Amino acid sequence: MLTIRDSAGWQYTYVHVNNDSPGTDDNANPAQWIFTPGISLGATVTAGQHIGYLGDSGNAESSSPHLHFEIRRPDGTYLNPYSSLRLAQGYPVDGRCRYDTNPPSSPSSASGAGYWIASNDGGVFTFGALRFHGSMGGTRLAKPVVGMEATPSNNGYWLVASDGGIFTFGDAGFFGSTGAMALAKPVVGMAATPTGNGYWLVASDGGIFTFGSAGYYGSMPGFGWCSMPPAIMMRPSSTGAGYWILTNDGAIFTFGDAMYHGGVNALGLSSYAPPVAMAL
Repeated sequence: MLTIRDSAGWQYTYVHVNNDSPGTDDNANPAQWIFTPGISLGATVTAGQHIGYLGDSGNAESSSPHLHFEIRRPDGTYLNPYSSLRLAQGYPVDGRCRYDTNPPSSPSSASGAGYWIASNDGGVFTFGALRFHGSMGGTRLAKPVVGMEATPSNNGYWLVASDGGIFTFGDAGFFGSTGAMALAKPVVGMAATPTGNGYWLVASDGGIFTFGSAGYYGSMPGFGWCSMPPAIMMRPSSTGAGYWILTNDGAIFTFGDAMYHGGVNALGLSSYAPPVAMAL
């Protein structure tokens, strides 16, 4: 057999590799027809690489050559590989057309070298040179994922669900969540502190929840207004000592050392499409 272990500790095992001379069933175990050149303990492999030859070794000697494939989680428990095998071949399963792509063999964490895209089922897709650190794809979630934030090193990320549940991957630390709390309004996004040692969650009413080193500098409910537009996202200042909240009418609310520079709602336009995001 051959087992591949990824950087997150997941294991993928290929059992019943070939142990015969070509065209025979002699059990001669010729080394050059078991694994391909370069495959040895500690070798690095990438998606699509030829790693070995199909066979009937082990307890499969009385059967035809075939592959016994296993996937194990980092804790050693088994995962049914059916969905992964279907999707790897381009076939749909459980409403999904594909899973995440394999990362390059020598990824770079440099800024601008790629990006991740998160799905509302917790699936994560990697592009460019950034690494895949795991996802919630295939796991039944209590609430859909509504946001994602990368760590400062780009060697990990957080996913946040609408109930404020937090899922950590790579070097992203867990500092708490609102997953067990009864929220007045759903969480719509999150932002990490500049150090990555904490994060904020923002709810659709502009309420702010702080965890780890994230400081609290105020929230929209604190204004005491009877009616406020729904918040759709937040961004922290470069110091982490403040943040902006964007609402769906284009208004900007500032807290801490985040400076106000205007909002779409203040431009005096007779009509405009609803804003959906902001960037610094």
